[in-house]
Amino acid sequence: MKPNKFRSLRFVSALLAASLSVAAVSAAHADDLGRREPVVFQAANGIDLTQGSIPAASAGILVRSPSSIEARLALSGLYPYNAYTIYWMIYNRPQNCAVPTACFPTDLTDATGAPDPQKIKAVGGTVFIATGFIAAQDGTANVSYVLKDGPLPSGDVPAVPQLAGELWLGNGLGAYIIVIIRTHGPAAAGRTATQISQPEANCTACFDHQAIIFGTAPRSN
Repeated sequence: MKPNKFRSLRFVSALLAASLSVAAVSAAHADDLGRREPVVFQAANGIDLTQGSIPAASAGILVRSPSSIEARLALSGLYPYNAYTIYWMIYNRPQNCAVPTACFPTDLTDATGAPDPQKIKAVGGTVFIATGFIAAQDGTANVSYVLKDGPLPSGDVPAVPQLAGELWLGNGLGAYIIVIIRTHGPAAAGRTATQISQPEANCTACFDHQAIIFGTAPRSN
């Protein structure tokens, strides 16, 4: 039996050292109000959660501004034709994590793995489904997603009701983000839309397969 979502996300301290590779560039773009905003580019390697948090042949890029985050993921080593969801774990106050420079799922949960309201409030935590996809025959996928600050789109599904939240206004550069690539088993005719967009609480084939970690954005010069 595969572990549940929160138990399977108990990362070891070596996870960050094995996963994180970051670069920053100076740039700017206009937000929805026409204001010029700084933009920061980040890249990070993937981690295979089924193999003890070892590096995976996957990686991701975030293009971040104060008001938005765009993710571009290049994934491999997936299960062919499996349905996947992309979960985002967002820590709006990473300075309140147990390790201020490295947030973990345990910064959202108690000792049993259940959501801890006090911890969630302290770190400004939220977990939600960003998007979903079907892995190709060769176990690869290219996925993108844009997140605006403020309330999530109507109909977006939080992974756990206690963890419903949002990217705080103007916090696109300051948030700490863990991207979870979660399999829902082989894509099933008539159920695929649910598999790529819903938590499926009693899904025996669901488990967290890979993760990509993005710390607080480095400041561009």
